[in-house]
Amino acid sequence: MLLAVLLLAACSRLPFGGDDAQEPVSASVTFANPVVNVPDESVNLASLLRSLQGKILFKSNRDGAERLYMMDADGSNVVPLAQATLYAQAIQLESFSPSRHKQVIVQRFGDGQYLFVRELGTEIKQQITGGPWAYYAPVWGPKGQQIAYVTEIEGRPFVHLVNLENEKTSFALSPSVGETSHPSWSPEGDRLALTVNTGEQRQIWIANLDGTQPQILSQGDYDDWDPVWIKVTDASAAPASPAEQIGVGWTVDRCRVRIEAVDRSNGSVPIERIQIVTSAGIAFDSGPISARDFRETVVLDLVSGTYMAELRIWNSDQHKEKPLTLSNTLFCLSETPTATDVATPTVLVVEPTPEPADVFDAATRVAQGQRAQTGQLPIGAVVATTTPQPVIITNTPTPENVATRVYEIAFATARAVTTGTPTPLPPWWITATPTPTDTATPLPTNTPISVPWAPRGVLAATPQPTPTQPVPSALQGKILFQSDRDGRTEIFAINPDGSDIQKLTAPWPYEQALSVDTLSRDGVFRVFVARDSRSFQVFYHDAQFNVDARVSLLGAGDAWDPAIDTSGWRVAFVSNEAGNDELYVVNRDGSELVRLTQNDWEWDRHPSWSPDGSEIVFWSNRDGRKQLYIISPDGSNLRRLSDGFGNDWDPVWVK
Repeated sequence: MLLAVLLLAACSRLPFGGDDAQEPVSASVTFANPVVNVPDESVNLASLLRSLQGKILFKSNRDGAERLYMMDADGSNVVPLAQATLYAQAIQLESFSPSRHKQVIVQRFGDGQYLFVRELGTEIKQQITGGPWAYYAPVWGPKGQQIAYVTEIEGRPFVHLVNLENEKTSFALSPSVGETSHPSWSPEGDRLALTVNTGEQRQIWIANLDGTQPQILSQGDYDDWDPVWIKVTDASAAPASPAEQIGVGWTVDRCRVRIEAVDRSNGSVPIERIQIVTSAGIAFDSGPISARDFRETVVLDLVSGTYMAELRIWNSDQHKEKPLTLSNTLFCLSETPTATDVATPTVLVVEPTPEPADVFDAATRVAQGQRAQTGQLPIGAVVATTTPQPVIITNTPTPENVATRVYEIAFATARAVTTGTPTPLPPWWITATPTPTDTATPLPTNTPISVPWAPRGVLAATPQPTPTQPVPSALQGKILFQSDRDGRTEIFAINPDGSDIQKLTAPWPYEQALSVDTLSRDGVFRVFVARDSRSFQVFYHDAQFNVDARVSLLGAGDAWDPAIDTSGWRVAFVSNEAGNDELYVVNRDGSELVRLTQNDWEWDRHPSWSPDGSEIVFWSNRDGRKQLYIISPDGSNLRRLSDGFGNDWDPVWVK
């Protein structure tokens, strides 16, 4: 992981920070004929972007209202831009690596919001920022080695660069210049365009990566901001994904660690052991395992402090003697929240009742509201007990039969009800902790609820109680999704007809519903992504016979985002075989392949089946921003679900 340890005290050593500071050069801005037309957006958008290579799109209020404009890289030839779709598409391309195999994204984990490099084929996420700041607006450089992003330090935004090869970070411009935001790379990858706020107005600057040769592209009694430097890379000429046998990523937030490891060899050399070794010793050990896809969140039992840590992964071939390793720093801090840290709904503290006989007894008490002498607890109530002990998670083999699978689901459900942790275990994850005995164990903290959502400034209805179970019955049949409609990424729920939008107060129901999307109802079939000799493809695992088979029989294009219907027969997935990210449905044996969408440039992603298998929900940028859509498995009856109040993506239909 790359930790952005950003020290403002070091700014004096950067450009503009000392006696040898350079003065920025002002560009002479000339307006072209305002009636000059950009080519019609009905043409192929990729071709249109290629024809505009090197131009800069931006926002401005120079005409009294916020509008889109386009200019040359020297600030000349400014023309209005009518196509909002063109601007939105150019922004979305900014986050992808030149090869299009990876994407840099913003995501919450634990108590923090970080930047991650996401591998599209395996969905592995590798954290690249850490620390107590907010990170956003990441853009990947055309040369592939650097990412620019915004760090918000004490409420002020500053653009930073991180080198993925040596993990070094730096300011794009010194903070002495002013607040900087919204970076965008030049097509050559040697300069940045960015917004500079000097306190009086926002202006667009360009500068070398070390801050030298700065130039102001806009000057006047108006604001120019949010530049996007158009560049189109040739993904086919870029290097493919790494040939490493093990795909690995890990995420840390204090002492909570998310491990993601995938066997790239299609099952021939599965992962055999995973450890986290810290300066205090071994903090996690999976023991001997045989895993193709290992994705687990563990809480390390460490005292408060800072630790150097190393993730070690073994398999039976390339990493039999020498494990694959990643290093990181863990900030395990013990903090007591203050009253100002408590978010709504108000948390009430009550005295605990005697300990339950076992985890199922505890779950029953929770469901019946018997945690306290006062009867059923209000929403948000917690029990005044000591902090629960960290749980070490071990990988669990595929259930031997349906009865075992049913028991594991019931056990995990009971544990989730009684712990209410913000990141509970999916149904098939079993911990190394035995079933509770008479030994005293802490009772649960608060469990997440859903509350009605309304746009900011619109009064929402009074929250109503919802059942306290891992996936509340009130969410059955609803669609859960991620959205930035409240200014940051949150989890929301919506009815399939677009009504009754609610916000979840914790993410684990979404995570649990998401993990079920890859399993058939009986737990026998699981779909996953693995790399064959040329590309990533969709496979399924048959737990009854312990065999794997390929589902997507495409050419050189990648396939990902698989979801299986509850019958275990039909599989929906995404592929770029046709040049764009399109939706497909196929039978588990590879027969009757149906392409659901036909796009010129749009991206359709993340399908999820309805409980009865009659419809599929997905997200698309076809309207310029990420929105949810529903379609029939034969490609008919397409309808938009989102209300347009923000970007909505990665839906999952609760089954």
